[in-house]
Amino acid sequence: MADSNKDVNGFWTGFAKVLSENGVDDEHLRFYLDWGRKFAMHQKGSLRTRSPGDIRAFIAQLAASGVADWQINQARKAIEILYRDYLKMDLDSRGEGSGADQAAPRDHVVSADVVEAHYEELFSDLRRFFALRHLSPRTADAYLAWVRRFLVYYGLVPVAQLDGSAIGAYLSYLAQERVVSASTQNQALNALVFLFKNGLKRDPGDFGDFVRAKEPVREPVALSLPEADRLLVALDGVDWIIALLLFSSGLRISECLSLRVKDLQFDDLHIRVYRGKGQKDRLSVLDRELVNPLKRYLEDEVRPAFDADAVHEPDLRWGDYTIFPAEKLTLDPRTRVARRVHLDRNRFARALADAGERAGIASRVTPHVLRHTFATHMLEQGLDLRKIQKLLGHSFVSTTMIYTHPKESSGRFWPSLLGTFRRKTKD
Repeated sequence: MADSNKDVNGFWTGFAKVLSENGVDDEHLRFYLDWGRKFAMHQKGSLRTRSPGDIRAFIAQLAASGVADWQINQARKAIEILYRDYLKMDLDSRGEGSGADQAAPRDHVVSADVVEAHYEELFSDLRRFFALRHLSPRTADAYLAWVRRFLVYYGLVPVAQLDGSAIGAYLSYLAQERVVSASTQNQALNALVFLFKNGLKRDPGDFGDFVRAKEPVREPVALSLPEADRLLVALDGVDWIIALLLFSSGLRISECLSLRVKDLQFDDLHIRVYRGKGQKDRLSVLDRELVNPLKRYLEDEVRPAFDADAVHEPDLRWGDYTIFPAEKLTLDPRTRVARRVHLDRNRFARALADAGERAGIASRVTPHVLRHTFATHMLEQGLDLRKIQKLLGHSFVSTTMIYTHPKESSGRFWPSLLGTFRRKTKD
């Protein structure tokens, strides 16, 4: 054992000498040595049996754990010196067969900003396609983010070297290293297929047998009516109005915040959802108890903001104005014109979660919990499942059927066994 430790110490002493010969000063020497040791411990087996894929897996793990770009570059440099100048090995010549391996970066890790600058024309083409296809800003931003992550993963590699196997390898990385959900992995897949077909203008080909992410089975969280009442009491102002809309109509938060004045049909008690999820239009219900509070809110809070904006935008129409305007103007990246957009969804989500804590609700309250609550209680009150599906904007009734599970498992729908006991539990 002592001899083994002596051999190990001698190996790293020799590596330290080579690092110094390569210009690594005493101040940074210990960090380079530490990266070499961490890579050696990352997998079992000799360093001489490692492949470029093993290096990529190590670097990907560093990136996934939030290590800074400059530290990742330092780790890359340390491993490069370890193999090139100390072990005298050329890993670049050790091909591994797949397109993903051949396309992978060899000597650096880059940031998202560097990637976007390097592929500036490609990103411009993608943004133009997003506009032509009328994708929602959220979907476009999500797709662009996945394209950036994909290209960061492979570094500044010529895109001609990327193919379906590169996509498959990246999707496997997401499932195994990042442990993303199935829905997240599917969104990444859709974004990368869009990249190839519309940005690179070619079919990516076969993805290979990549690792599929597992989707955990979760029951929807819904509030009881007393909990919902306490939550609404804990809210005020615009947050109260938004929560009332979500709770009484089942809208998604993105659909709610995108509503315009003309989408509120007070006479027919309908809410018109324009380009909801899946770019589909639909009608949802407007609770009659919300009509007067909404009218007062529009007159007292929204109308002054509209009048102020109309001074600078003469063509602005009241019916087209957002019912939840942001406090400040935002520069539109497409038109480069400052305009008022709707409230930030994250701000409302924080306000809702805080209100849930003040109301003494044990589970975390999110905007989607209010949508679940609407569907669950509509079902409990006897509304037809197909009608609930239509109100929620679900493509398939099987999606809506998740709300039958809480009802079926609720103790209020089953006879009490304890009620048959002579000695009552309350005693």
